[in-house]
Amino acid sequence: MVYVLSVYPCSVVLQVNPCKSCWVFYMGEQGLIKRLATSLVPLLVLHVLDKFGELHGYLIAKKLRKMVKFHLSLSTLYPVLKRLEGDGYIVGRWVLSEGRSAKKYRITSKGKETLRVAKEFFAERLAEVLF
Repeated sequence: MVYVLSVYPCSVVLQVNPCKSCWVFYMGEQGLIKRLATSLVPLLVLHVLDKFGELHGYLIAKKLRKMVKFHLSLSTLYPVLKRLEGDGYIVGRWVLSEGRSAKKYRITSKGKETLRVAKEFFAERLAEVLF
């Protein structure tokens, strides 16, 4: 089962596609799923960078998809990367890769500490709710 999530300015579309059948779930701007998805994407990005090291945006999205069956569009991911970089949670640097420029990101010590605190917070407070 693969979940495809795109966060738009006014909506969230969650598409579940098991066995070639498809359901689309839509919530308006104030919907619970949008708020949850929007707030968890930065933590998921920090987790991927902490686990796999320095990556460019496309590989971050690919790792997210493989690791948690979570497809994040690049148009949603890049603003998150920019915000995380601006806030000092990650650092980006331009590199030449296969004749093209690519920006690679890595987690900072501030990002690692934030990720650690967030994992503790969710483990302590949400374990009973989620499991």
